[in-house]
Amino acid sequence: MPAQTLAYPAPPRLSHSVMELGRIFLEVSSGYLLQPLLKALPRGDGHSVMTLPGYMGADGSMASLRKFLDRQGYTGMPWGQGRNVPDAGMNNMEQALEFRRAMEETLAQTLKTEMRRTGRRVSLVGWSLGGLYATGLAHRYPDLVRQVVTMGTPFGDPRAT
Repeated sequence: MPAQTLAYPAPPRLSHSVMELGRIFLEVSSGYLLQPLLKALPRGDGHSVMTLPGYMGADGSMASLRKFLDRQGYTGMPWGQGRNVPDAGMNNMEQALEFRRAMEETLAQTLKTEMRRTGRRVSLVGWSLGGLYATGLAHRYPDLVRQVVTMGTPFGDPRAT
């Protein structure tokens, strides 16, 4: 029986990607309009919440979220790993999986340190690839992770998303 070849969807056209810029301005503007509602949300209990950026992202891409978490009474934590991309790049799925495994090991050490410091498990908020780290950490280290929130995380084969 011949191996089945998967057909991946083509990336969006450049014109469609450029139109996303208008959406960015609308979303930022709506954030300002939502401030009264956001201030009415329940207060946090002070536990640490680590934010995990998406592929190619860094702590700066999650700074607004951490600021919001701090205002709500949580302790927003940057992930502290620089840009979320391997220095040597990735040429195949095996390299991507190895990068993910190594990153999760490094993040687990950060979670252990935070748990020793506070005596409390850490919540994880992951965006895209950061969400994969968050769920992987929760499965492997349930004694360190309080809860997981993912945003735009490509569960399954990320090449098909």
